[in-house]
Amino acid sequence: MANNLWQKRLSDYLKEITKYLRYIFNDHLVLVMVFMLGAIGLYYSQWIKTLGPSFPVNPIMIVILVLVLSLTQVNTLLKAADMVYLTVMETRMKVYFKKAIVTSFFTQLPLVWVAFIVLLPMYTKVMPLTGWQVLVILVYLTLLKGWNILIWWFIHKQPQRLKGNIVIWFVNAATVALVVLFPVWWMIILLVLVAAAVLLGTIKAGAHCYIKWDVLIAKEEARLNRFYRFANMFTDVPHLKNTTKKRQWLNWCYKGISFAQKNTYTYLWRRAFIRTDEFSGLFVRLTLIGLLITIFMSNTIMAVLVLLLFSYLTAFQMLPMIRLYELHPTRLLYPVPMINYRRSFVQLLRSLMAIQTVLFIAVVFITFNFSAALWMNVLLLLFYLFFNFIYAPSKIKKLTDSF
Repeated sequence: MANNLWQKRLSDYLKEITKYLRYIFNDHLVLVMVFMLGAIGLYYSQWIKTLGPSFPVNPIMIVILVLVLSLTQVNTLLKAADMVYLTVMETRMKVYFKKAIVTSFFTQLPLVWVAFIVLLPMYTKVMPLTGWQVLVILVYLTLLKGWNILIWWFIHKQPQRLKGNIVIWFVNAATVALVVLFPVWWMIILLVLVAAAVLLGTIKAGAHCYIKWDVLIAKEEARLNRFYRFANMFTDVPHLKNTTKKRQWLNWCYKGISFAQKNTYTYLWRRAFIRTDEFSGLFVRLTLIGLLITIFMSNTIMAVLVLLLFSYLTAFQMLPMIRLYELHPTRLLYPVPMINYRRSFVQLLRSLMAIQTVLFIAVVFITFNFSAALWMNVLLLLFYLFFNFIYAPSKIKKLTDSF
Protein backbone atom coordinates (compact mmCIF):
# COMPACT_ATOMS: atom_id res chain seq x y z
CA MET A 1 0.00 0.00 0.00
CA ALA A 2 2.77 2.45 1.03
CA ASN A 3 4.82 1.60 -2.07
CA ASN A 4 1.85 2.19 -4.39
CA LEU A 5 1.06 5.48 -2.64
CA TRP A 6 4.63 6.69 -3.13
CA GLN A 7 4.64 5.74 -6.81
CA LYS A 8 1.34 7.56 -7.32
CA ARG A 9 2.51 10.67 -5.46
CA LEU A 10 5.82 10.74 -7.34
CA SER A 11 4.10 10.32 -10.70
CA ASP A 12 1.63 13.13 -9.96
CA TYR A 13 4.44 15.36 -8.70
CA LEU A 14 6.56 14.84 -11.83
CA LYS A 15 3.58 15.58 -14.06
CA GLU A 16 2.88 18.78 -12.13
CA ILE A 17 6.51 19.94 -12.26
CA THR A 18 6.88 19.06 -15.94
CA LYS A 19 3.76 21.05 -16.79
CA TYR A 20 5.34 24.25 -15.44
CA LEU A 21 8.86 23.51 -16.68
CA ARG A 22 7.54 23.67 -20.25
CA TYR A 23 6.63 27.32 -19.66
CA ILE A 24 9.82 28.13 -17.76
CA PHE A 25 12.35 26.64 -20.17
CA ASN A 26 10.87 28.01 -23.36
CA ASP A 27 12.96 28.59 -26.50
CA HIS A 28 13.76 32.22 -25.64
CA LEU A 29 14.94 31.49 -22.10
CA VAL A 30 17.04 28.51 -23.20
CA LEU A 31 18.76 30.69 -25.83
CA VAL A 32 19.48 33.42 -23.27
CA MET A 33 20.78 30.84 -20.78
CA VAL A 34 23.14 29.34 -23.38
CA PHE A 35 24.66 32.74 -24.13
CA MET A 36 24.81 33.69 -20.44
CA LEU A 37 26.46 30.41 -19.41
CA GLY A 38 28.93 30.72 -22.26
CA ALA A 39 29.83 34.29 -21.27
CA ILE A 40 30.10 33.40 -17.58
CA GLY A 41 32.21 30.32 -18.37
CA LEU A 42 34.59 32.36 -20.54
CA TYR A 43 34.90 35.09 -17.90
CA TYR A 44 35.41 32.49 -15.14
CA SER A 45 38.19 30.70 -17.03
CA GLN A 46 39.99 33.99 -17.70
CA TRP A 47 39.50 35.14 -14.11
CA ILE A 48 41.04 31.92 -12.71
CA LYS A 49 44.27 32.64 -14.62
CA THR A 50 44.66 35.88 -12.67
CA LEU A 51 44.41 34.25 -9.21
CA GLY A 52 47.43 34.53 -6.96
CA PRO A 53 48.53 32.57 -3.88
CA SER A 54 46.95 35.18 -1.59
CA PHE A 55 43.44 34.72 -3.03
CA PRO A 56 41.09 33.24 -0.34
CA VAL A 57 40.13 30.12 -2.30
CA ASN A 58 39.71 27.90 0.76
CA PRO A 59 37.12 30.09 2.58
CA ILE A 60 35.09 30.48 -0.64
CA MET A 61 35.23 26.73 -1.27
CA ILE A 62 34.21 25.93 2.31
CA VAL A 63 31.28 28.40 2.42
CA ILE A 64 29.75 27.28 -0.89
CA LEU A 65 30.10 23.54 -0.20
CA VAL A 66 28.70 23.91 3.32
CA LEU A 67 25.69 25.77 1.93
CA VAL A 68 24.85 23.18 -0.75
CA LEU A 69 25.31 20.36 1.77
CA SER A 70 23.37 21.93 4.65
CA LEU A 71 20.39 23.19 2.65
CA THR A 72 18.85 19.74 2.70
CA GLN A 73 15.31 18.48 3.01
CA VAL A 74 13.56 15.15 2.58
CA ASN A 75 10.90 15.67 -0.08
CA THR A 76 8.06 13.64 1.42
CA LEU A 77 5.33 14.73 -1.07
CA LEU A 78 2.91 14.79 1.87
CA LYS A 79 -0.34 16.75 1.66
CA ALA A 80 -2.45 18.53 4.27
CA ALA A 81 -5.12 15.80 4.21
CA ASP A 82 -2.52 13.22 5.28
CA MET A 83 -2.77 14.62 8.81
CA VAL A 84 -6.19 13.00 8.96
CA TYR A 85 -5.92 9.89 6.82
CA LEU A 86 -2.32 8.65 7.18
CA THR A 87 -1.35 9.37 10.79
CA VAL A 88 -3.23 6.26 11.96
CA MET A 89 -1.15 4.20 9.52
CA GLU A 90 2.23 5.55 10.57
CA THR A 91 3.72 2.13 11.34
CA ARG A 92 2.87 0.95 7.80
CA MET A 93 4.46 3.98 6.10
CA LYS A 94 8.12 2.95 6.56
CA VAL A 95 8.51 1.94 2.91
CA TYR A 96 7.01 5.27 1.80
CA PHE A 97 9.45 7.34 3.82
CA LYS A 98 12.44 5.17 2.86
CA LYS A 99 11.66 5.84 -0.80
CA ALA A 100 11.28 9.56 -0.02
CA ILE A 101 14.74 9.61 1.60
CA VAL A 102 16.41 7.75 -1.29
CA THR A 103 14.70 9.90 -3.95
CA SER A 104 15.64 13.10 -2.10
CA PHE A 105 19.28 12.00 -1.97
CA PHE A 106 19.55 11.32 -5.71
CA THR A 107 17.69 14.50 -6.72
CA GLN A 108 19.76 16.80 -4.46
CA LEU A 109 23.15 15.15 -5.03
CA PRO A 110 23.78 16.68 -8.51
CA LEU A 111 23.86 20.19 -6.98
CA VAL A 112 26.79 19.12 -4.75
CA TRP A 113 28.64 17.61 -7.72
CA VAL A 114 28.06 20.68 -9.90
CA ALA A 115 29.24 23.03 -7.13
CA PHE A 116 32.40 20.96 -6.58
CA ILE A 117 33.19 20.66 -10.32
CA VAL A 118 32.70 24.42 -10.85
CA LEU A 119 34.92 25.28 -7.87
CA LEU A 120 37.58 22.66 -8.72
CA PRO A 121 39.58 24.76 -11.28
CA MET A 122 39.79 27.60 -8.76
CA TYR A 123 40.78 25.21 -5.96
CA THR A 124 43.48 23.38 -7.95
CA LYS A 125 44.96 26.73 -9.01
CA VAL A 126 46.28 27.28 -5.48
CA MET A 127 46.31 23.66 -4.23
CA PRO A 128 47.35 21.09 -6.88
CA LEU A 129 45.56 17.74 -6.54
CA THR A 130 46.03 14.33 -8.09
CA GLY A 131 43.17 12.59 -9.87
CA TRP A 132 42.77 10.20 -6.94
CA GLN A 133 42.49 13.05 -4.46
CA VAL A 134 39.76 14.71 -6.55
CA LEU A 135 37.86 11.41 -6.74
CA VAL A 136 38.18 10.77 -3.01
CA ILE A 137 36.93 14.26 -2.13
CA LEU A 138 33.97 13.83 -4.50
CA VAL A 139 33.11 10.47 -2.91
CA TYR A 140 33.36 12.04 0.54
CA LEU A 141 31.03 14.90 -0.44
CA THR A 142 28.59 12.32 -1.80
CA LEU A 143 28.63 10.43 1.49
CA LEU A 144 28.29 13.69 3.42
CA LYS A 145 25.20 14.61 1.40
CA GLY A 146 23.69 11.23 2.27
CA TRP A 147 24.56 11.91 5.91
CA ASN A 148 22.75 15.26 5.73
CA ILE A 149 19.63 13.65 4.28
CA LEU A 150 19.51 10.94 6.96
CA ILE A 151 20.28 13.19 9.92
CA TRP A 152 17.70 15.75 8.69
CA TRP A 153 15.06 13.02 8.79
CA PHE A 154 15.85 11.81 12.30
CA ILE A 155 16.25 15.33 13.68
CA HIS A 156 12.78 16.24 12.35
CA LYS A 157 11.30 13.32 14.29
CA GLN A 158 12.43 14.92 17.54
CA PRO A 159 10.49 17.59 19.49
CA GLN A 160 13.49 19.96 19.69
CA ARG A 161 15.11 20.53 16.30
CA LEU A 162 17.20 23.66 16.91
CA LYS A 163 20.14 21.79 18.49
CA GLY A 164 20.03 19.23 15.71
CA ASN A 165 20.15 21.90 13.00
CA ILE A 166 23.12 23.54 14.76
CA VAL A 167 24.86 20.14 14.79
CA ILE A 168 24.27 19.75 11.04
CA TRP A 169 25.83 23.12 10.22
CA PHE A 170 28.72 22.60 12.65
CA VAL A 171 29.61 19.11 11.38
CA ASN A 172 29.36 20.24 7.76
CA ALA A 173 31.52 23.32 8.36
CA ALA A 174 34.15 21.43 10.39
CA THR A 175 34.44 18.40 8.11
CA VAL A 176 34.41 20.34 4.83
CA ALA A 177 37.03 22.76 6.19
CA LEU A 178 39.32 19.89 7.20
CA VAL A 179 38.91 18.12 3.83
CA VAL A 180 39.57 21.31 1.86
CA LEU A 181 42.61 22.27 3.98
CA PHE A 182 44.01 18.73 4.36
CA PRO A 183 42.89 16.59 1.37
CA VAL A 184 44.53 13.33 2.53
CA TRP A 185 42.95 9.88 2.74
CA TRP A 186 43.43 9.34 6.50
CA MET A 187 41.70 12.65 7.29
CA ILE A 188 38.70 11.67 5.16
CA ILE A 189 38.43 8.25 6.85
CA LEU A 190 38.55 9.93 10.27
CA LEU A 191 35.85 12.41 9.30
CA VAL A 192 33.61 9.63 7.94
CA LEU A 193 33.89 7.85 11.31
CA VAL A 194 33.05 11.05 13.21
CA ALA A 195 30.03 11.75 10.99
CA ALA A 196 28.86 8.14 11.39
CA ALA A 197 29.09 8.42 15.18
CA VAL A 198 27.03 11.64 15.16
CA LEU A 199 24.44 10.00 12.91
CA LEU A 200 24.14 6.91 15.11
CA GLY A 201 23.68 9.11 18.16
CA THR A 202 20.94 11.08 16.42
CA ILE A 203 19.19 7.89 15.27
CA LYS A 204 19.28 6.54 18.82
CA ALA A 205 17.86 9.79 20.21
CA GLY A 206 14.97 9.78 17.73
CA ALA A 207 14.32 6.04 17.65
CA HIS A 208 11.28 6.23 19.94
CA CYS A 209 9.87 9.49 18.53
CA TYR A 210 6.81 9.56 16.34
CA ILE A 211 6.79 11.28 12.97
CA LYS A 212 5.97 14.98 13.21
CA TRP A 213 3.36 15.07 10.45
CA ASP A 214 2.54 18.75 10.87
CA VAL A 215 6.22 19.74 10.53
CA LEU A 216 6.81 17.55 7.46
CA ILE A 217 3.65 18.80 5.74
CA ALA A 218 4.57 22.43 6.45
CA LYS A 219 8.09 21.85 5.07
CA GLU A 220 6.71 20.20 1.94
CA GLU A 221 4.18 22.96 1.32
CA ALA A 222 6.90 25.60 1.75
CA ARG A 223 9.16 23.76 -0.73
CA LEU A 224 6.43 23.50 -3.35
CA ASN A 225 5.46 27.11 -2.78
CA ARG A 226 9.04 28.19 -3.58
CA PHE A 227 8.83 26.40 -6.91
CA TYR A 228 5.38 27.84 -7.65
CA ARG A 229 6.67 31.35 -6.93
CA PHE A 230 9.40 30.82 -9.50
CA ALA A 231 6.98 29.33 -12.03
CA ASN A 232 4.59 32.22 -11.43
CA MET A 233 7.09 34.50 -13.16
CA PHE A 234 6.33 32.70 -16.44
CA THR A 235 2.68 31.64 -16.13
CA ASP A 236 -0.28 31.80 -13.74
CA VAL A 237 -0.02 29.26 -10.91
CA PRO A 238 -3.33 28.60 -9.13
CA HIS A 239 -1.59 26.58 -6.38
CA LEU A 240 0.52 29.50 -5.20
CA LYS A 241 0.01 30.44 -1.56
CA ASN A 242 1.27 33.79 -0.30
CA THR A 243 2.77 33.96 3.17
CA THR A 244 2.44 37.20 5.11
CA LYS A 245 4.22 38.65 8.14
CA LYS A 246 3.17 41.67 10.16
CA ARG A 247 6.60 43.41 10.30
CA GLN A 248 5.58 46.12 12.75
CA TRP A 249 9.08 47.58 12.66
CA LEU A 250 8.33 48.81 9.11
CA ASN A 251 5.11 50.62 10.01
CA TRP A 252 6.91 53.94 9.53
CA CYS A 253 6.74 53.26 5.77
CA TYR A 254 2.98 53.98 5.82
CA LYS A 255 3.07 57.24 7.79
CA GLY A 256 3.79 59.45 4.78
CA ILE A 257 0.59 58.40 3.00
CA SER A 258 -2.16 61.00 3.43
CA PHE A 259 -5.69 59.87 4.36
CA ALA A 260 -7.45 60.36 1.01
CA GLN A 261 -9.46 58.18 -1.34
CA LYS A 262 -6.91 58.55 -4.14
CA ASN A 263 -4.28 56.96 -1.84
CA THR A 264 -6.32 53.85 -1.04
CA TYR A 265 -4.25 51.57 -3.24
CA THR A 266 -1.04 53.42 -2.49
CA TYR A 267 -1.48 52.25 1.10
CA LEU A 268 -2.59 48.74 0.15
CA TRP A 269 0.22 48.14 -2.36
CA ARG A 270 2.87 49.34 0.05
CA ARG A 271 1.44 47.22 2.83
CA ALA A 272 1.17 44.18 0.55
CA PHE A 273 4.79 44.51 -0.56
CA ILE A 274 6.17 44.85 2.96
CA ARG A 275 4.11 42.02 4.44
CA THR A 276 4.23 39.52 1.56
CA ASP A 277 7.39 37.40 1.54
CA GLU A 278 6.98 36.51 -2.11
CA PHE A 279 7.72 40.04 -3.34
CA SER A 280 9.66 41.78 -0.55
CA GLY A 281 11.95 38.78 -0.14
CA LEU A 282 12.49 38.54 -3.88
CA PHE A 283 13.37 42.24 -4.13
CA VAL A 284 15.87 42.07 -1.26
CA ARG A 285 17.50 38.84 -2.48
CA LEU A 286 18.00 39.95 -6.08
CA THR A 287 19.29 43.35 -5.01
CA LEU A 288 21.84 41.90 -2.57
CA ILE A 289 23.00 39.22 -5.04
CA GLY A 290 23.46 41.84 -7.76
CA LEU A 291 25.47 44.05 -5.40
CA LEU A 292 27.70 41.21 -4.19
CA ILE A 293 28.44 39.89 -7.67
CA THR A 294 29.35 43.39 -8.90
CA ILE A 295 31.76 43.99 -6.03
CA PHE A 296 33.84 40.95 -7.04
CA MET A 297 33.87 41.71 -10.79
CA SER A 298 36.58 43.59 -12.67
CA ASN A 299 35.22 43.36 -16.23
CA THR A 300 32.99 46.41 -16.83
CA ILE A 301 30.95 44.85 -19.67
CA MET A 302 30.14 41.72 -17.66
CA ALA A 303 29.36 43.83 -14.60
CA VAL A 304 26.88 46.08 -16.39
CA LEU A 305 25.26 43.05 -18.05
CA VAL A 306 24.83 41.41 -14.65
CA LEU A 307 23.32 44.57 -13.16
CA LEU A 308 20.94 45.02 -16.11
CA LEU A 309 19.95 41.36 -15.81
CA PHE A 310 19.18 41.69 -12.09
CA SER A 311 17.30 44.95 -12.69
CA TYR A 312 15.19 43.24 -15.34
CA LEU A 313 14.58 40.14 -13.24
CA THR A 314 13.51 42.23 -10.25
CA ALA A 315 11.19 44.51 -12.22
CA PHE A 316 9.71 41.70 -14.31
CA GLN A 317 9.07 39.48 -11.30
CA MET A 318 7.29 42.31 -9.51
CA LEU A 319 4.67 42.60 -12.26
CA PRO A 320 2.58 39.56 -11.15
CA MET A 321 1.92 41.44 -7.91
CA ILE A 322 -0.72 43.46 -9.85
CA ARG A 323 -2.96 40.37 -9.63
CA LEU A 324 -2.80 40.27 -5.84
CA TYR A 325 -6.19 41.99 -5.44
CA GLU A 326 -7.75 40.68 -8.66
CA LEU A 327 -10.35 38.51 -6.90
CA HIS A 328 -10.09 40.09 -3.46
CA PRO A 329 -13.39 41.43 -2.05
CA THR A 330 -11.70 44.62 -0.84
CA ARG A 331 -11.28 45.77 -4.44
CA LEU A 332 -15.04 45.59 -4.89
CA LEU A 333 -15.77 47.27 -1.55
CA TYR A 334 -13.56 50.29 -2.19
CA PRO A 335 -15.28 52.66 -4.69
CA VAL A 336 -11.96 53.62 -6.26
CA PRO A 337 -11.50 53.88 -10.05
CA MET A 338 -9.35 51.26 -11.78
CA ILE A 339 -6.97 53.97 -12.98
CA ASN A 340 -5.96 54.56 -9.34
CA TYR A 341 -5.40 50.82 -8.95
CA ARG A 342 -2.91 50.83 -11.85
CA ARG A 343 -1.33 54.20 -11.07
CA SER A 344 -0.62 53.31 -7.45
CA PHE A 345 1.05 50.06 -8.48
CA VAL A 346 3.19 51.81 -11.09
CA GLN A 347 4.28 54.33 -8.44
CA LEU A 348 5.28 51.52 -6.09
CA LEU A 349 7.22 49.75 -8.86
CA ARG A 350 9.03 52.97 -9.81
CA SER A 351 9.94 53.67 -6.17
CA LEU A 352 11.31 50.16 -5.59
CA MET A 353 13.29 50.12 -8.82
CA ALA A 354 14.62 53.62 -8.03
CA ILE A 355 15.96 52.33 -4.70
CA GLN A 356 17.61 49.36 -6.41
CA THR A 357 19.04 51.53 -9.21
CA VAL A 358 20.54 53.99 -6.71
CA LEU A 359 22.20 51.10 -4.85
CA PHE A 360 23.55 49.65 -8.12
CA ILE A 361 24.87 53.10 -9.17
CA ALA A 362 26.58 53.52 -5.80
CA VAL A 363 28.32 50.14 -5.95
CA VAL A 364 29.45 50.84 -9.54
CA PHE A 365 31.06 54.13 -8.49
CA ILE A 366 32.77 52.36 -5.58
CA THR A 367 34.00 49.38 -7.62
CA PHE A 368 35.07 50.94 -10.95
CA ASN A 369 36.94 54.06 -12.05
CA PHE A 370 34.94 57.22 -12.75
CA SER A 371 34.90 57.06 -16.58
CA ALA A 372 33.77 53.41 -16.66
CA ALA A 373 31.24 53.97 -13.88
CA LEU A 374 29.77 56.93 -15.76
CA TRP A 375 28.74 55.05 -18.91
CA MET A 376 27.66 51.99 -16.89
CA ASN A 377 25.33 54.11 -14.76
CA VAL A 378 23.94 55.86 -17.83
CA LEU A 379 22.87 52.43 -19.13
CA LEU A 380 21.29 51.59 -15.76
CA LEU A 381 19.34 54.87 -15.77
CA LEU A 382 18.18 54.35 -19.36
CA PHE A 383 16.93 50.88 -18.50
CA TYR A 384 15.13 52.25 -15.43
CA LEU A 385 13.38 54.92 -17.50
CA PHE A 386 12.46 52.57 -20.33
CA PHE A 387 11.08 49.77 -18.15
CA ASN A 388 9.22 51.87 -15.58
CA PHE A 389 7.88 54.64 -17.82
CA ILE A 390 7.31 52.88 -21.15
CA TYR A 391 7.14 49.10 -20.81
CA ALA A 392 5.61 48.62 -17.34
CA PRO A 393 2.53 50.92 -17.73
CA SER A 394 1.45 49.24 -21.00
CA LYS A 395 2.12 45.76 -19.61
CA ILE A 396 0.16 46.49 -16.42
CA LYS A 397 -2.77 47.81 -18.47
CA LYS A 398 -2.88 44.54 -20.44
CA LEU A 399 -2.73 42.50 -17.24
CA THR A 400 -5.61 44.42 -15.66
CA ASP A 401 -7.91 44.71 -18.69
CA SER A 402 -9.71 41.50 -17.66
CA PHE A 403 -10.32 42.64 -14.07
